[in-house]
Parts: sequence; C-alpha cells; structure tokens
Amino acid sequence: MLHEAGRAAEAEPWYRQAAATGDSGAMYNLGVLAEQAGPGEEAERWYRQSAGAGHIRAMNNLGALLDQAGHQEEAERWYRQAADAGHPGARYNLGVLLDERGGRDEAERYYRQAADAGHTGAMARLGALLQERGEHEEAARWYRQADTETPRQVTAKAARRPAGG
Repeated sequence: MLHEAGRAAEAEPWYRQAAATGDSGAMYNLGVLAEQAGPGEEAERWYRQSAGAGHIRAMNNLGALLDQAGHQEEAERWYRQAADAGHPGARYNLGVLLDERGGRDEAERYYRQAADAGHTGAMARLGALLQERGEHEEAARWYRQADTETPRQVTAKAARRPAGG
C-alpha cells in the first residue's frame, strides 16, 4: 500500500523483511523498486528470485530486462513460462520476440491469446500481421477493437483471467 501511495522508501524495509521470509510478491516489489531507481543488477536479482519462486509477473519483467539487455534466448524462456501461466503481457512480449525473429505463425498465436485477454498492443500487432497477409477485414476488426478499448476495460478483462498475482 505504501508503494502504491508513492511512499516507496517507506515500503522498501517492509518488502525486504517479507522477502527474507521467502515472500515472492515482496521480492517482485523490490525488483520493481530497483528498476524504477535506474539501471543496475539489483532489479534482475530480485526478479530472478521472485520468478524462481513462481511469481508470474516477475517472470515477465525478468524476460523484459533480459530482452532489453540482448539476452533473447533466456528472455524467451521466462516469457514462455509466464505466457503458459496466462500472463497477457508475457504473451504479447513473447509474440513480439518471435515476430522479430521471423516466427510469424507462433507470434500470431501469442498475439491472439494476449488480444483475447484485452491487451491492446497485441490487438494492434495482430492487426498489422493480418494486414500484411492480406486479411484486411480481420485486421480492421482488431485495429478497431484496439482503438476502442479503454484501460478500465483491459484491466477488467485481465482481472477475469489468472495472471499470477
């Protein structure tokens, strides 16, 4: 609650205390705080610990850090774990990674899963992929849906799906 209220400095000692007991959510939150503080290895360390304990959002965030650092193979492994657990953002991120490598068919599958969960970025990427293939009608439908989704609608849809906490 302190972190969400903009009082991260006050929240950090509590997160550290909880992380010391093995709380994967606290480890994840420490990773978020470290990432917000700037580049460095601390965020990766906390995300690794949290992801290793099964925290799905930490898996996705770790994948993103690794992807940005140029470690696509390891990023893919973490994205896949989070995507297999139902995380829409990980499905989108995995789709982008695969798409950029030329794995369009597999990327489409992950874009569709993320788009069905309300991820507007995935809707737009899926629309672009379909448009390139000449499937203009379906592409237009996804573009329209991406344009009409509001953050509240996306959040509500994601809340109905298991996202791993």
